[in-house]
Amino acid sequence: MSAPILLQQVTVISPASPQPGPADVLLEAGKVRFLKNGDAAPKGCRILPAAGKVLLPGLFDLHAHLREPGREDAETIASGAAAAVNGGFTGLLLMPDTNPALDNGGMVQSVLDIARSAAIPMKVAGCISRRRAGEELAEIGDMCERGAVMITDDGESVSNPLLLRRALQYSRDLALLVAVHCDVKELSGSGAMHDGRVSYRLGLTGIHPCAEEIGIARDIRLAQSCRSRIHIKHVTTARGVDTIRRYKREGVQVSAEVTPHHLIFTDEDVGDYDTNFKVKPP
Repeated sequence: MSAPILLQQVTVISPASPQPGPADVLLEAGKVRFLKNGDAAPKGCRILPAAGKVLLPGLFDLHAHLREPGREDAETIASGAAAAVNGGFTGLLLMPDTNPALDNGGMVQSVLDIARSAAIPMKVAGCISRRRAGEELAEIGDMCERGAVMITDDGESVSNPLLLRRALQYSRDLALLVAVHCDVKELSGSGAMHDGRVSYRLGLTGIHPCAEEIGIARDIRLAQSCRSRIHIKHVTTARGVDTIRRYKREGVQVSAEVTPHHLIFTDEDVGDYDTNFKVKPP
C-alpha cells in the first residue's frame, strides 16, 4: 500500500469542502479527509506543499475529439487518454466525427473495444445522420444496442427539422441523449468570425448570433414536442442562455455546455487576423 499523501494549504473546489479557502487535505487508502486545525498528519505520510494549487473532483469531458479511427497520425485513443489523465480528467465521451464517422453499431463497437484498454473510462457517441450529412438517419437503434450513450452530428447542425424530430423520437424510446450543434447555415454561411465591429474592420464575413440563437430555439422546441432529452453544445450568446432557461422552466429536459475559450475570449482577441482564435461557433 502506498503512503498517505498530505496536501498542505491546497485550494479546494468541491461541495464536500467543509470551508472555503486553502486547507490541509489527506489522501489515504482511496479516501479524502480534510484535516482540522491542530490535527496531526499520520506518521510516514508524504507531504506536498500545495499553496496556489487547486484540488477538485475528477473532471468528465462530455465533448472529447479523439482522431481514431482515420487520423491515428494525429492522435490515438491511447494518447488522448494519456493527455486527459495529465489534465485531471477521469472520463471522456468520444465524439463521432472520425473518418469514417461513427454512424453504425459496428463502428461504435470497434471504438469501444479499443477504448477498453485506455487509461480511463470512455463512453462513445454515435451520429444522428449517416456520415453526419444530415440526409438520412444513422443506425440509432443498433448504435444504442452496441453501447452508444449519445447521438450527435457534432460540428454539423441537422438542417432538416423532420430528420431531427425523428431522431428525437427514436432516442426518447431508447433513453438516448441527443446533442446538437445549433446553427442556421443560411445565416452563418461562409462566415469566419463574429459579425460585428472587428469583422467589419478586418473585412471578414461575419457570423451573426442569430444563426446560433434561432437554432437553439428550434431544436429545443422540437425536443419539447417529442418529450425528449436534448443537450445544446457550446452555447456562446446571452440570448441563447435565456432561451435555454425559459424552456427549462417549462419542464423541457434540456442541458447545455460552454467551452473555456468562449468564456475567456471575445472577437477583440482576433487582433490582426490571428487564426488561433478562429473557432466555430465564433
